[in-house]
Amino acid sequence: SDVLVQIREGRRAGSELVVEDENHHYMTRTKSGSVTLQAGTIYNVAEFEFVPTATELGVEIASAEDLVAFATAYNNKEYASQGEHLLATLTADIAFDATTSAAFNTTKGIGLKINYYGDTEDYYFEGEFNGNGHTISGLQATTPLFKATRTAFIHEFTIDNSCTFAFAHNNSSEMDYGAVIGYHRGTLDNVTVAADITLAGEDITQVSALGGLVGRDVIGTVKECVYSGNITVSDAFTVNAKRTYIGGLVGYMSNPDGKVTDCSFEGTLDFSGRVTSTDKNYPYLMIGGIIGSNPGTVSGCNVKDTKTKDITMDNDNTYTATIQNHTRKAYHVAQGGIAGQNSGTISNCENTASIKNFVLSNDVKDGTSADANSRYYDLGGIVGLNLADGTVSSCTNVGLIESRSTPRIQKIGGIVGYNLGAVSGCVNNTSGSATGDIYLTTTNIAPYSLRVGEVGGIIGNNAGTVSDVQNYAIIRMDRTENAAGVEIKFGGICGLTSAAIDGGALKNIVNNGNISDEYNGSTVTTAGIRLGGIVGSAQASVKNVRNLGDVIMKLSAANVMSLLYMGGVAGEVRGMSEDPIDVVISGCENKGVVFFNVNSKNAGHTDNYAGGIFGKNFKSNVAVSDCTNEGYIHGGNSTKNNGKTFYVGGIAAYLDGASTISNCENTGVLLNDQFNNTITNVGSTFQGGIAGFVKGTETARITISTVTSNVSSGETITGGRRGYTGGAVGYGEYVDITNATSTNSYGGGSGYYYGGIAGWIVNSTITGSTYSGTAIESSQVQGVGGIVCTLDAGSVIDGCSSYLNSITHGANACVDGDIAAKSVAGSTIKNSHHTGTYGICSDTNFTDGGGNAADL
Repeated sequence: SDVLVQIREGRRAGSELVVEDENHHYMTRTKSGSVTLQAGTIYNVAEFEFVPTATELGVEIASAEDLVAFATAYNNKEYASQGEHLLATLTADIAFDATTSAAFNTTKGIGLKINYYGDTEDYYFEGEFNGNGHTISGLQATTPLFKATRTAFIHEFTIDNSCTFAFAHNNSSEMDYGAVIGYHRGTLDNVTVAADITLAGEDITQVSALGGLVGRDVIGTVKECVYSGNITVSDAFTVNAKRTYIGGLVGYMSNPDGKVTDCSFEGTLDFSGRVTSTDKNYPYLMIGGIIGSNPGTVSGCNVKDTKTKDITMDNDNTYTATIQNHTRKAYHVAQGGIAGQNSGTISNCENTASIKNFVLSNDVKDGTSADANSRYYDLGGIVGLNLADGTVSSCTNVGLIESRSTPRIQKIGGIVGYNLGAVSGCVNNTSGSATGDIYLTTTNIAPYSLRVGEVGGIIGNNAGTVSDVQNYAIIRMDRTENAAGVEIKFGGICGLTSAAIDGGALKNIVNNGNISDEYNGSTVTTAGIRLGGIVGSAQASVKNVRNLGDVIMKLSAANVMSLLYMGGVAGEVRGMSEDPIDVVISGCENKGVVFFNVNSKNAGHTDNYAGGIFGKNFKSNVAVSDCTNEGYIHGGNSTKNNGKTFYVGGIAAYLDGASTISNCENTGVLLNDQFNNTITNVGSTFQGGIAGFVKGTETARITISTVTSNVSSGETITGGRRGYTGGAVGYGEYVDITNATSTNSYGGGSGYYYGGIAGWIVNSTITGSTYSGTAIESSQVQGVGGIVCTLDAGSVIDGCSSYLNSITHGANACVDGDIAAKSVAGSTIKNSHHTGTYGICSDTNFTDGGGNAADL
């Protein structure tokens, strides 16, 4: 049969070859003399004649007494000369009772390691343990079955649910706990554990690792194993400024050569202990359904929604989940369905289990504040924190993710909470049902609420790479803190991205889920809430993405919302420094609704933004190109609020900086339903088929070129109430509009000022543009221009065409013009053509540049 040839170092002088067959039988041959090996060099080895150098020792175990005797003999070094040639085989099911359990606990587990329980030397288990398909029952253990292993092969047995493992950290050194192995270097294959596991300890000053099967995997392999018991770490467990790793199968790996493959977690995991470190840069508590922290390889594993556990909190509410963290004191936590933290490779894994954290603020035992208790939380359906070297690929989450917690800075994603590495080929919530949704709430845990939340259907905060991902989950939030500096960022793919996102030619970054469909919590008047179909806050370029989900802010009647930024692709585009950054938004599609919905007419709803592609840009120059919006965009709530407004745009609600929009199209219906009586460029309501409000400067002009606003045939747009509405731009200052086309007809509502291309422009130009909508109607209309309503100082219209032929209004006097409704001295109209009988402009303040004619 095939053999495995290994060269092992550090065993003895000279060289040693070990041949291992598929049954793990060994032949060894040694050669005296030493050779210094150089990397990348091939050496000729003299021919060996292989003959067995050790006789495999077989030990048969048929009872609990036999297993205790074997553990005792092994730890007394009776098999020291055999090493890896030892084969121990279960020949029957093993039934423990109280007496044999106590006897086994005195052995401290098979194989010892320096400093464990005060041992003075390493003596690992290095042989083969063949469970032979048998079951171990009745064991009430305080130690793992194997304390420490090296080059061991342990396989094919079950520890059933009549067994328990009650571990107590003795605080003498780093401690590793698992039902099967504490410290693992070897292979664990086809082992099932259904036993419950608990971990206790107070004021621990050492690292703690706990897994359903293995505590610490060093250079080991765990494959085709299952854990289906209940893992519980009680609230008395406290670690003082050291890391704690909790995993459904493995606590953590300490070497990138470790592997966990084709394993399943079917139990529950509940951590309520405490970790007192206040390191904001690195989590000291890591919890995962398969592994706490992974620098190696995890593949083909799944966490199942087979069992759940009820937790009753101090508020007397009971919550149910599979993987729960309800610590009162863990300043920085990473929690994931598969891994809490990853710096290795995780692939082809699935989580179907519900993940919840209940990190509370009011610590009745410690009496400390929320910030001292818990501040940073990275939570993901697959991985909580994915470090720069970490890759997550071809993974799926369909488990509910719920954060009912007070950590004020939370990064939560359907796949990864905080990504510094690479995420590809992943899907969140394939069914589109509520099972894979993401829900944030702080109801019943006042007084503290979410302050900085970065939540995405795929990634909460992305500083790495992402490709070929889809989200179907609904993201919901019901309350946030209302204070200066509060920023909430929700996105169908990423809550926040500071790294570029590009879906490529196939546009394979897609969101299908709805964002924030209900918000019934506290009034928000100072917070900033960013909601985007793809990204809540884009701090880097976003290209070739598709949003099919709705972005909805739904408020109860009693609440007020201000500083809301909504977009079909991005809620906001933002630079992070005082120096503007250049961000590219290109090849993006939105087909979802962007909708502000509130049951009250409270005038406190102020300075809000809704755009088909994005809401508003900050400290950034944005180049928008080749984008399309088909979704319905609705802002406002029939509220009158003088001096404040809601900005609505088919592509962008608000645009400034040295920015550009080119080759973009809007076919979605728009409505801006907030109004006021302050008709100025800072207080009116603005609505544009492409951009609601555009403001450049004399030295940094904005350009808008080759754009179309073309609502479906037979549909009309309701103009912005008591404000300015334009087929391309509602208000433009220092903007150059070229080759813009609008076919929108406007009807109903109470819009004041309409322009076929722009509502109001200042120090701007419109050239080569065409309006071919045929009707504008409003009961309160006061000004209508075929190209622009108000042509303000320093502005020019050149080479434009207007087909406007019907204006309908109520009793109010209306100023009409086929090209411009009214003008300011210093403005110019030339080479423009029109149909209808309203004339070029209602007044003579503009300069007639010639070539204007009613000849269309």
